[in-house]
Amino acid sequence: IAAITYKEGRFKEAEKLQRELLELERHMPVRDEGLEAHTMNNLATNLNSEGRYAESEQLFAQTVELERRLFGPEHPITLQSMSVMIRTLISEAKYPEAEKLARQTLEIQRRVLGPDHHDTQWTNFNLAVALREDGHPEKAEPLFRETLAVWEKKFGPEHPDTLKAVQDLAVTLDELHRYREAAPLYRRAFEGQRRILGPDHPDTANTRYNIACNEALSGHRAEAIESLRAALDHGLSAITALGMAQIGRASCR
Repeated sequence: IAAITYKEGRFKEAEKLQRELLELERHMPVRDEGLEAHTMNNLATNLNSEGRYAESEQLFAQTVELERRLFGPEHPITLQSMSVMIRTLISEAKYPEAEKLARQTLEIQRRVLGPDHHDTQWTNFNLAVALREDGHPEKAEPLFRETLAVWEKKFGPEHPDTLKAVQDLAVTLDELHRYREAAPLYRRAFEGQRRILGPDHPDTANTRYNIACNEALSGHRAEAIESLRAALDHGLSAITALGMAQIGRASCR
């Protein structure tokens, strides 16, 4: 029930259920720490979705420590928790810490799971995000291109993960001031998301917003305003749209 509630986006309800479950697990006649670690991972992920990043990071650290003891530092379960923790560190703008953990996790995943494993490429993707957000888009670009190539081959050109990689590569090109290169990538991501996810999905609206940013940065302000209005009509929050007032390096996401 907690898992279903989380997938429906009812994070507060899911958190309550996860905490109740964890308390029950810790008071079982015969404790199963592996089961506890699984629930802790889910709770930490839920806290991240709620925007409670410091709490999420702390719980992830406890989970990884427990999983390393139970399963070992190179077990897929341990690596999966480490990988998700990277996203929390990025959300906290702890980019050097995120990069360090990503490189550590990626080295093990490439060796244990293989370079094309989905978990490996998600860590590669998150490393690219950390590098870009820390002001190194030139280092992020080849990593995004690697992940895009793997996902496009494995899942096809319109899988949501593939489209996510397309969009983030476009954002990186914008940060490198290569607006003309970024534009068709945004369009590709948007058209795919509109077909697969729907016009009102947050990812679709966010890509439409990024198109507006790209158009503004390219000097096409009339087109940018039209794209921004379309994004607002289809799921973009007003708070996000206000970023257009401060158009610049960090505005397109």
